[in-house]
Amino acid sequence: MFSSLMGGVYWVISQVMLFWHAVWDKVLPDDRVLGLSSLSFDLSVWDIFGVPGAGGALVLPEAGASRDPGRWYDLVSENRITVWNSVPALAAMFVEHLEGQPFGPVPLRRVLLSGDWIPLDLPDRIRAIAPGAEVISLGGATEAAIWSIAYPVGAVEPHWESIPYGRPLTNQRFHVLDGRLRPCPVWVVGELYIGGTGLATGYWNDQERTDAAFITHPDTGERLYRTGDLGRWLPDGVIEFRGRTDLQVKIGGHRVELGEIEHVLAAHPGVADAVAVATGPDRHRRRLAGYVVRGPDRAATPAADAELAADVRAYAARHLPHYMVPPTVAVLDRLPLNANGKVDRGRLPKPEATDTGDGYAAPAHPMEHIVVGELRQLIDLPRISVTANFFDLGLDSILILRLHRRLRAALGRDFPLTVLFEHPNVQRVAGCLAAGAGTADAGGRDAAVDAAYAHGAKRRHAQRRQPPRVPEQETSA
Repeated sequence: MFSSLMGGVYWVISQVMLFWHAVWDKVLPDDRVLGLSSLSFDLSVWDIFGVPGAGGALVLPEAGASRDPGRWYDLVSENRITVWNSVPALAAMFVEHLEGQPFGPVPLRRVLLSGDWIPLDLPDRIRAIAPGAEVISLGGATEAAIWSIAYPVGAVEPHWESIPYGRPLTNQRFHVLDGRLRPCPVWVVGELYIGGTGLATGYWNDQERTDAAFITHPDTGERLYRTGDLGRWLPDGVIEFRGRTDLQVKIGGHRVELGEIEHVLAAHPGVADAVAVATGPDRHRRRLAGYVVRGPDRAATPAADAELAADVRAYAARHLPHYMVPPTVAVLDRLPLNANGKVDRGRLPKPEATDTGDGYAAPAHPMEHIVVGELRQLIDLPRISVTANFFDLGLDSILILRLHRRLRAALGRDFPLTVLFEHPNVQRVAGCLAAGAGTADAGGRDAAVDAAYAHGAKRRHAQRRQPPRVPEQETSA
């Protein structure tokens, strides 16, 4: 077993090195990458093996700094980080933090974005803080050496609906095929299949799943991986990504199977049926919502429904990763069906952000009123319970960052962004901030906030006064 495991590890390394030498020959021995991806996430494979394999270095944030873009800036500046590799959401957090405030040079020369849709405005926003940085969109699948396709993002055309998926990397192939595995003409949407050297052997000890995902083309004999993604060829030979064929979605860079969530929700003893959806104003701001039909032995009262919803969420949290637990669960009499008897997802009620079963709690103290007031500027809700979790209310990392900025301005003082992540509701944040409220006008801060803030804030202040010198060769594109 050990030899098989090590063989798999070395296979991954060899594939990483394969596309490293084929595509990233511009990476220099002096390059530094900031490792923001969890070691359980496939993007970290390139961080660990790709940059060191070319003689560069990997810089990892200390524990507790994984969500602090202010600390990321410290590390980028201090270590002269030249290569950024993350999902688009983390890059957007970094940009959002720097926009509108003074900062020193950002030495990034390459920004690699993959794992999710890239907002159309993000490449230009990145270049605004790091002039000359090359922004590259990457895609593929863990089953095919993680990255199999790339697109250097230049000018974003006004008519684009999304950033193009790109062209296949060296020694890897993409096919756009119809339901009969025939090649689709230009402009015709089909399913994306990956071929070439990067394909995995299969899934460990899961032959059934392997046979379903890895096929042999009946005409060409080529072994292919069926991605479940949709796309189409454009006239210039670039592939455009068009979404998924199944119930798989991307939430914060994580690959999420809605069917798996539905299976867990329906397994709750008080639930007769269940469905899960990904909602949001656009594909860059998606969040999960669950809908359950109460069992025949459950009372149909608001209090009973609230209790069931909270119980279902707790049940899901015990059986699913945190990013697959729906922040909101609605209890219905029945699921809406279309004429064919299938669930009509378009007729599901709009999910309402609610508390997690504790009921509504109004702001009671001045600091709570301040936090609620600033929060109302970001989210459109008729009322906000001070005990409701920020993420259950629909906030994401970007909105948390904007709330932090608004509160700093409203209070006239600074405090660390991590306060909002570690105390994610109005009551707890207000309690943390209120300790220093009496001396805010005189520039005072509560000691606990000062202790948490001192390390990063004092360094950032010094950097703004005297920006670090960055060698010319590390800032060139």
